[in-house]
This record gives sequence, structure tokens and C-alpha cells, in this order.
Amino acid sequence: MDDKTARFLTTMAGMKGGRVDHMDEGSGVCVMSSPLADDHWLTEEKYESPPAPFRMGNGPHRLVWKEKIRAAGKYAMRATTRNGKEEDFCPDAWLRNLVVGMLGFWTTDGWSNMEDREEQERDDLSGQTPPWTMRRKGPILPEETDHE
Repeated sequence: MDDKTARFLTTMAGMKGGRVDHMDEGSGVCVMSSPLADDHWLTEEKYESPPAPFRMGNGPHRLVWKEKIRAAGKYAMRATTRNGKEEDFCPDAWLRNLVVGMLGFWTTDGWSNMEDREEQERDDLSGQTPPWTMRRKGPILPEETDHE
């Protein structure tokens, strides 16, 4: 990286509490964060009940769902924080990764490759194909996704 770019990035990173790391081969990496917007959903002052769209009482189904949701949440946290290496992360990115953890990748069948599918099938707690994993016909259209 040339000196002018390095000075600019160092100044910008310093203003945001970030840093510029120089690699041995001469390239650089810059990590910076901006504060959340004043009207961001995370900082909104309100009390709310959990939405519970999959509400269910105690029982065996709840235990299966609990473990699957926990696994998806752990995936989302690992994906968002680069396996715990980043302490400063975007809550919106975590939510997007939680959706991927719960529903799969934004592909026709929700898998990125066969190894992912085989590993998940081995780890499936119920051993049965739940109805919410039924394959759909046709592509996922852009207006059907809630990417931000």
C-alpha cells in the first residue's frame, strides 16, 4: 500500500477507534466501526414480549427445537465474530447469520454443498425430515428474501 493510502486509512481508523494492520508482504487490513444509528432497532427503548412465532409448550418437540435453535444461534455468533476473534460486530449481521443458521443458505435447497448436507443429516437430532424442510419448486425470487 502506498504511503498516501496508509496515512489516510490510519487517520480514518484513528477517528473511529479502529486500526490498520500491515502484513509482512506489504498489504494492509483496516478494521473500523461506526456507531449504530440513533433510530436503530437495538437501542429502541421499549418493553416487548417475545414474538414466539413457533410457540409451544413443554414436551419432546420443544427439546428438539431448542437444540436446533441453539445450534443456529451458535453458528450465527461464530460466523459474525469470525469464531470469537471480533468483539465488535454488527447486530444486523448476526440476525442475517441467524436466519442462515435456521433456514440454510440463500440457494435453491438451502445448502452450499453436499458436505454441509451430509454433516447436517448426521447431526440431525430427530432423525426425521421435519415438514418445514420440504423442498420448494422454482427459484427463490429477490422479492421473497429479506436481505438487508
